[in-house]
Amino acid sequence: MNVPVTLAGFSGSWRFREAHLLSFWMASRPWDEGGTRVALVRLPTGECEQLVVESVQREARAHEPDASRLRFEFLEVGGAFEAMLLEALETPASRTQTERLRAAGRVLSSAYWLVVVRAGRDGPAIRDEAQEFLENCAKVGERPTACIVVLHAGEAVSHSRDFSVGCLADGVLQEAVRGSERLWRAYVASRLVWEAAGDLGIAQELDEVVGRVGLFADDHLEAALNDWASARVARVEADALRPMATHLLGEPTASPGSAAGLDARLRHAGLLWRPVGERRSRPAPWLARALLHAEPSHAARHVLRAAMVNGPLANEVLRRCFDLESTLVASLWRKHGQLEGRLTDAPGLLQRFKQGSLRECTYYPAGCPAIPHDAWCFASLGEVLRAAPELGGRESPETRLMLLRNALSHGHYVSWRTVKDVLELEEELADL
Repeated sequence: MNVPVTLAGFSGSWRFREAHLLSFWMASRPWDEGGTRVALVRLPTGECEQLVVESVQREARAHEPDASRLRFEFLEVGGAFEAMLLEALETPASRTQTERLRAAGRVLSSAYWLVVVRAGRDGPAIRDEAQEFLENCAKVGERPTACIVVLHAGEAVSHSRDFSVGCLADGVLQEAVRGSERLWRAYVASRLVWEAAGDLGIAQELDEVVGRVGLFADDHLEAALNDWASARVARVEADALRPMATHLLGEPTASPGSAAGLDARLRHAGLLWRPVGERRSRPAPWLARALLHAEPSHAARHVLRAAMVNGPLANEVLRRCFDLESTLVASLWRKHGQLEGRLTDAPGLLQRFKQGSLRECTYYPAGCPAIPHDAWCFASLGEVLRAAPELGGRESPETRLMLLRNALSHGHYVSWRTVKDVLELEEELADL
């Protein structure tokens, strides 16, 4: 259930955190199959409603075999839900409420209806009203073949689909085959999404700020991000920043419950976030940037530095490093198998593995055909290079690969130079 977006001139697909839950719900054809007929969707900031509405409509068409029967209605809350929908369906105002409900039921059972409601911060109340409306229609007349999606712009509530955070569904490195400019734009888009803590509305705002940064000008991009983050944090109320300082410094709270409450409040304020696929809250990258830019020796600098590392991009580059390393070690084994006698740590690790005293033993289910059989399976690239210094010096691709992998594993920053390095290494080691 991805939606098309363009950031930094890069056109890609956006995936909201819990879009799959809404997609599963739509796949059940709630307009006709019964069950839960009302869904609450928590929106990101900014003007993103239309993207969500169009995505919901596409999803409905995809799951309805007789799409010609689908009807769509969009409502913007300006009062009670029932009154608004009755008016939208043009039920005569002169009739009694029961008669209007019957008339609405007839209209809503004449086709498959998908009603989307922009509820502002009243989403939970509108959800309850919408559910009651459908039940009342069924009680006095025909059961509506309709479902209702309520768009909520307030804080997180139970039983809502969270669209407030998302990510780009497209990787960055795959764009290298389409040219350096496309790769740069994908890289910048990834940076914007991370800096915005996964909030599409904030990423779009930031896109306008960095639009003047030239191609491949990573230093200028960094400066623009610093300026924007500093201006943004200046608009945050002091009452929100004080508890954030408590959280960053790990100061104890009164109880586990109050700690969870603080976490929720800080996430609602946009100062903490949870990246897609993760459960642990962390500082919003733009906030971490602003705090470190103002005070490099900040007491929470290690937490803030980690928060600034673009997780999806770091994982993507690190995965390429792992692939290159495994291919390289296999190639060295074929060409320099005699090096096994010069390995220092790996033979002992192999022996411990065979004895069952190594932690790695627990990672292999019984019968797994990939169980290590020689010391090379435990040899790190660094150990292999120490055993064979003739394979290259500090500027050799083998050594540079090891250094890049280590830098990423130790949580160092991921920049345009990082992206270029891994792609250059892939070219240099292409003949393995």
